[in-house]
Amino acid sequence: MTLSEDSSDVTFLYKNTRNIRNNRLSVPHDCGDPEREPWYDVNAYIMFPTDRWKDLTPKFILMAWRDWKLTKDQDYLLYMVPIIVAVVRSVLEKWDRDNDGIIECEGFPDQTYDTWKTNGLG
Repeated sequence: MTLSEDSSDVTFLYKNTRNIRNNRLSVPHDCGDPEREPWYDVNAYIMFPTDRWKDLTPKFILMAWRDWKLTKDQDYLLYMVPIIVAVVRSVLEKWDRDNDGIIECEGFPDQTYDTWKTNGLG
């Protein structure tokens, strides 16, 4: 999901914008629409393009850490660390405008709260 790209065309409800469903190295919003093909057709949320949401990557990192902490599965950890590093690098390249290590929000609802427009530090 995070390592692959779904280039199917989607029209998002917010401002009637078009984009692909999910970019490579973007954490998906969900595991799909239960009325379609969940697990195979991820990122079914169509209000906003979630590949620009700033909070999905930190949640993904916390989820991976929690899963490793609970299972102590070293193979899982060794599998996840390179993915997390790649995702974090991608996020910083896209959204850390002033190179201070903190991402900046873009003035639209780009986080969990679907109607809150945010600017500045994310």
